Amino acid sequence: MLYAKASGFNMVRFISGTAHSWQLDLCDELGLMVYEESSAGWLLKDSPQMKGRFRNSVGQMILRDRNHPCLSMWGILNETEDCAVFQEAVTVLAFVRSLDTTRLGLAFERTLRQKSKNRVSQQSRRHRMGIYMGQKRVLQEVR
Repeated sequence: MLYAKASGFNMVRFISGTAHSWQLDLCDELGLMVYEESSAGWLLKDSPQMKGRFRNSVGQMILRDRNHPCLSMWGILNETEDCAVFQEAVTVLAFVRSLDTTRLGLAFERTLRQKSKNRVSQQSRRHRMGIYMGQKRVLQEVR
């Protein structure tokens, strides 16, 4: 993080699990903004316990880290397919807002489709983001 700050970066992203407390303390000291994601966005599959585990993972991250001034964004889910886990992430955005009204919450879904035409393969991408900004949810499609 010292190298990131010395190189002129102003934000870091902790993915595939939450940051350690000492890392957030250092970001607070250095003035680095943080985008933090819980492990729920990477490790959960659809199951009868998925909804509770998802909410628990995200809630614990926010309750533990929300007093760090370096935190600017909560990553709820990133680059997953439109499935039960993504649908739960969209509903968890309201829960995120109830725990922290000051920061952005983001859930991002990506679907990659292969189309074959005259033996030429093309990729078409559809992106959908669920974002909580202020008090309203924005669901946006980007092509």
